[in-house]
Amino acid sequence: MKKIHTLILFFVISANLYAQKSILTIDTMSFILGTLDDYMGRALYPEVENRIDRFYDYEYPLIQKLDSLINPLVSDYERRLGKDSPNFLIFSKQLTFLINRNYNYIDSHSRTMNHDTVYYGVLRNNLFDSDLKKISFLTGAYIRYGNKTGNLYSISLSNSVSKIKTCEVFLKDLGCKEVVYTISENTRPTGVRVTFHPTELLLRYFSNYFYLRDQIDKNFEKKIKKLKKKLERRTRTK
Repeated sequence: MKKIHTLILFFVISANLYAQKSILTIDTMSFILGTLDDYMGRALYPEVENRIDRFYDYEYPLIQKLDSLINPLVSDYERRLGKDSPNFLIFSKQLTFLINRNYNYIDSHSRTMNHDTVYYGVLRNNLFDSDLKKISFLTGAYIRYGNKTGNLYSISLSNSVSKIKTCEVFLKDLGCKEVVYTISENTRPTGVRVTFHPTELLLRYFSNYFYLRDQIDKNFEKKIKKLKKKLERRTRTK
């Protein structure tokens, strides 16, 4: 009888774990789109046409996460170090083709040094046609651009063309409370931010990736401390 009870308990626990795992499944493409930069829109011109995105060195934990998601999807994924900085660049012609279908590209009326037209991408919100896609997008955005003060959550990005506005729309669609979109027009670059109280389900997704957000914050703090020490040493030697 004891063995039967143990077996039943095992199946109950397994079923619960499976249910939780199913609920927390992400839509990979939407998650990746949520992490992408939107400074002045998603840039598109020949030199970057196969580039997924560029990341600061302190964002390395997120890069590792993206490695694990992208490698099974495409055969041409590549990560490189920036030439003039410690930043990371990630590339895939196959994936950028799929990513770019999620944007409408507009002529920025600017040109590169090679005289190529620079286009900027605006997210096509209507392609996120399920709650799972919206939650996955918001989770990706929060990991890279999010912050938490008490019970208030925020996602912010300088000179955002469409990402933060998309976050606002999705947060309202999902039933989040006190969703407030703000633009700091008196700052340069212009700060764009959305604050909110997440739903219980969205918070569960965020919680699943808090460790990444924490690692990025710690890496950033270490980087700032190193820069301050360098400046102090230079000041002393003058």
